[in-house]
Amino acid sequence: MERGFLYDILPFHRRKPYGHLTRGNTHPQTSARSAGRAYTVNMINTRRIRILLADDDPALRSALSLLLETRLHASIVAESYSMENLLDSLKRHHPDIVILDWDLPGKPKIDRIAFLHRAYPALKVVVIGSQPELAEQSLALHADAYISKSEPPEQMVEMLQAM
Repeated sequence: MERGFLYDILPFHRRKPYGHLTRGNTHPQTSARSAGRAYTVNMINTRRIRILLADDDPALRSALSLLLETRLHASIVAESYSMENLLDSLKRHHPDIVILDWDLPGKPKIDRIAFLHRAYPALKVVVIGSQPELAEQSLALHADAYISKSEPPEQMVEMLQAM
């Protein structure tokens, strides 16, 4: 007997001995077999990291989005192309982390990291830039982390997992 589509997409349901799906009590042997489900407690209880990408380059935003959703299993809640658009997206989406391009157009230009921390104290700001020497400067301005655009993707994922 071939298992149906519902059996594959509804693993939290229990099967009766004849293959019927139900939410109620089932045969003891079937319940014992269903204890080894593919979903673990960790998978059910973990909340995906909510990330907002802020970069004026759409190709980089697309690549970062794909990388973070597939390797980090993060949720990209919004993408912004300017500082004004970033501030609007922050009000609507309430992300956990903002990946902020150092050269993002818009105001405030100076003290934008401090401005974000004042407005959203729980927000983690990760600065991304093309110049590795900006790392010290961004960390001095109280960024939570700095990522160089030339770093390998695995290193970026590891750094974000540690946050």
